[in-house]
Amino acid sequence: MGKNKVELNILNLEDIFKLTLVIPDYQRIYCWDKDTLLQLLDDLMDNQQLKQYRLGSVILNKKDNKFEIVDGQQRLVSLTLLLCALKYSGKLPLIDAHFENIKSQKYISYNYHCIQTYIQNQNSLDEKSKREKWVKNLLSQVEFSVLIISPNNLDLAFTFFSNTNSRGVPLSDFDLLKAHHLRFLPIKSQQRHLAMRWNQMVLKADNSVNGDVVEERDYYRTIAIYIYGLRRWLNKRPLKEWEEYHVKKEFESALVIDEIPPFGERFWYKEPIQGGSHFFAYVEHFVERFKQFRRLPEYYYPGKDINDKESNLDLDEKPYGIHMLTGESHEWFRDAIEALLFAYYLKFGIEYISEVLVLITRRLSHYRFQQGRIYYHKFMDESVGETEIAMIIDRASSPTFVLADLLKSVKRLPAVEFSDTSPIKKRYANKVERCVQPLLKKMSSRTVKDFFNDKIFKIKK
Repeated sequence: MGKNKVELNILNLEDIFKLTLVIPDYQRIYCWDKDTLLQLLDDLMDNQQLKQYRLGSVILNKKDNKFEIVDGQQRLVSLTLLLCALKYSGKLPLIDAHFENIKSQKYISYNYHCIQTYIQNQNSLDEKSKREKWVKNLLSQVEFSVLIISPNNLDLAFTFFSNTNSRGVPLSDFDLLKAHHLRFLPIKSQQRHLAMRWNQMVLKADNSVNGDVVEERDYYRTIAIYIYGLRRWLNKRPLKEWEEYHVKKEFESALVIDEIPPFGERFWYKEPIQGGSHFFAYVEHFVERFKQFRRLPEYYYPGKDINDKESNLDLDEKPYGIHMLTGESHEWFRDAIEALLFAYYLKFGIEYISEVLVLITRRLSHYRFQQGRIYYHKFMDESVGETEIAMIIDRASSPTFVLADLLKSVKRLPAVEFSDTSPIKKRYANKVERCVQPLLKKMSSRTVKDFFNDKIFKIKK
């Protein structure tokens, strides 16, 4: 390749598998689902008569005599599984690849089984000679546009990667943010180190108990829900969650003047995002703070015996916490309440946090009782922003100012009249009571405690 940064080749599958391919630490997990896999197999079967069958592009980053797969992992791993199932005895460089992620291991095992079943169901492959002929055709017929980046221009590789749609597996905001900020690091060892740490953070969250639900992964809940919402509310900007890659756009590197370097790492959630290492430290910092935050009883208390169904359990023995506010549109209120409480926790810790949670919950719940139908974007963009709770917390220098402002606004709210309230509003009120009411006993502020008098909602008789 000489001094060229990029070399473009048209290579068939056999030529690609002659290379020493490796899956780098910064790569995403292998996660092709059954439908995507079967579509590939159908396409390969249907196009056997073609002289060449182009299967998209592959991006490789050349390091010494090895080629790191920047883009193309999903297809190349799937084709490796297919050739294994067809008993191909030639070189398969990915056959010994180590996949740490439990989900990747499950996908590989399941997809291999699907491929075996698929082959068994094809009458055209019922003989060994026919399968061997298909293997030969696959190796010579399947082609890729191969971009080879050299020497170690990982930043340039990520530029291509960010603008490439891998077949069947769209890039997430966090994939693109990782690629975007790695480009700001001039030292390759730093790129590899921070990519590895990022990957470990994602793998740990994906493999957690609730990892199957994207919104419950630590990094997603912290950055895409809490910090994203707080930054938008503080700047009086709509959340725009309907826009593609809205999280990626929010956390891209801020504009700078070339001769004036950015400096200082205060880790304010509202601060401009510095490109490169600061962003990775920023994310790690807030994810670690969230892990502490979610241990608070205000967030979730599992109860002394969560399996005990007896009705005479004391409130302290039953589960409670705002994260239990689930189902219907209740979760929209939960996410907004948690985000605002997280902002308070970041600034003031656990001092009076029960009082703040109860006040925020009562203040935002007002919108639930005032409206017939709740629209997500109207609630998040207008109603939460109009309360200015994020601004109240941001400008306060002591918990007392937060409590005083919130209590003042809550005192002005009308009582809830349940006689003509719709069923969903009653379900919401009952669920909030179960989630938050036990915290009324734990409040140390007599002023706040006396105002609520053991009830979150004042009922109009």
